[in-house]
Amino acid sequence: MRSFIATALRSGIRSAVFTLFVAGLILVSGVAVAQEAKPFKIGVLAPLTGPQTQLGQNLVAGVRFFFQQRPAIAGRSVQLVVEDTVSQPGQGLSKARKLLDLDRVDIVMGIVNSAVLDAVQGMILGRRVPLIVTNAGSDGFTKGSVNRYAFRVSHTNSQNNLALGWYAYEKLGYRRAAVLTYDFIAGVEHAGGFKKTFTEMGGTITQEVKAPLGTSDFGPYISQIRTGEIDVLYVFLAGADAIRFMQQADSFGLKNRTKIIGPGFVADDLILAAQRDAAVGVVTAIQYVNTIDTPENREFTAAYRKATGQEANLYAEDAYTACEAVAKALEEVRGDTSDISRFVNALESVKFTSPRGPFRFDKNHQAVFTVYVARVTKIGTQYRNTIIDQIPDVGQDWSPASRPQPSRPQGR
Repeated sequence: MRSFIATALRSGIRSAVFTLFVAGLILVSGVAVAQEAKPFKIGVLAPLTGPQTQLGQNLVAGVRFFFQQRPAIAGRSVQLVVEDTVSQPGQGLSKARKLLDLDRVDIVMGIVNSAVLDAVQGMILGRRVPLIVTNAGSDGFTKGSVNRYAFRVSHTNSQNNLALGWYAYEKLGYRRAAVLTYDFIAGVEHAGGFKKTFTEMGGTITQEVKAPLGTSDFGPYISQIRTGEIDVLYVFLAGADAIRFMQQADSFGLKNRTKIIGPGFVADDLILAAQRDAAVGVVTAIQYVNTIDTPENREFTAAYRKATGQEANLYAEDAYTACEAVAKALEEVRGDTSDISRFVNALESVKFTSPRGPFRFDKNHQAVFTVYVARVTKIGTQYRNTIIDQIPDVGQDWSPASRPQPSRPQGR
């Protein structure tokens, strides 16, 4: 009898243990299913009102376009929470706090204005939330001792300009330049990149004129340019400011007295239709123009045009490429972001061919890319950035010492 009872007890214990084990598997499985079903929440910060509205709207359009094509990644639906920064640091900080505290987003992306980036990065990165910048170029974001949750798929403010300064001297033959730029951090750093390499090559900067964001009348600034002393005028302005500047410069006859060059923002694909003949002949350098002639870009521009009714542009492509990088990292961790370090490890290792060309991050999580040198041309009634050269593999610390040889033009 005693033996029977002992056997029964042992059998009962084994049965109970097995039942608990199965229940545990079901519970764990349920948690995994819940994790997979939980939306991946992306907070998007962009200026949707204010002087950079058009730029922010196209940034958001690029994000929405990507996730319309891919509404779920690695088994998780994607939920976008878009907030307006108005290009103001205080407003950006308030909206970033909302994304973190109320919306509890998994990552934050976007940002156009460098001053907004400087204001919000400390809070976002301090929470160990990945921040993927798609436009703002504040150099310090990916310089020095960089937070491992900080990424940028677009340019640093100086990056394209380092290549342009060298190109202006070495390939275009300019020796004396004046500078017209913004009076805040982005303007200082954009112009700083150009001045650094242009002067290192032997060029001279004769003067520098600065204008505030949202300037309506550029006449007083244009009239300061001593065109008789220069070969070329370097300009960094963007969006509505770049439109007004080109129109007013044309009225002043500025292009008849000097050549104009600058980073792509001064005459990008988004604003050429408004600048019209006033921009024809301007030479720019940037990581994306919609005339890049590759299968990836032809597919992107056609699909973007069909989905949005608009032509692809730099702001949309930056955002689209950022989303592709995020998607590849999310796939690598099979949708599991419970350990954010694993997701960050996957993100910093992504490599792929985007509409702009080969994409990768450097050791500080700054994008390395081809810089396209383009001249604004008019073909029939259409205005376009026609690629005249390329400078490959340009990183944030690019210098003339690397002496790259631009490959043959790749445009259409």
